[in-house]
Amino acid sequence: MKGVFKNIYEILKTFGIKIDELDRKLQSIPDFEALTKAIQDHEGKITELQNTDKKLRADFDQNKKDNKETFLLLEFEQSQQKKNDNYQERITKLEELVEELKMRPVASGGGEVDYSILCMKEEYLALMKQVTAVEKRNIE
Repeated sequence: MKGVFKNIYEILKTFGIKIDELDRKLQSIPDFEALTKAIQDHEGKITELQNTDKKLRADFDQNKKDNKETFLLLEFEQSQQKKNDNYQERITKLEELVEELKMRPVASGGGEVDYSILCMKEEYLALMKQVTAVEKRNIE
């Protein structure tokens, strides 16, 4: 009987060793619950990041549009300022010319104006027709 118990003990001992090996192998298998939870957390973060990205892109586009409008408005204001500066310069020059005209000598009268070299428009046009007709005949 002692021999039978010894054999049973050895079989149980080898069986225990095999079970210990199986336990070690089972413990080396990663915990899929933790992995699943981590994946779900990452998927939630990805969705959140995508939503944030959409909001940021919309804000960026809106700011880009606002900045473009602001830039165009600023550019328009600058061009108007340049025009206004130019007008002010022109006004100053014109005022100086008016002052010069005020200072010019004025005839005091006495002499009559010679109108003998002046002619009417109709007379001038008639003379021009005659001259061109003569030139055409000369060319022929």
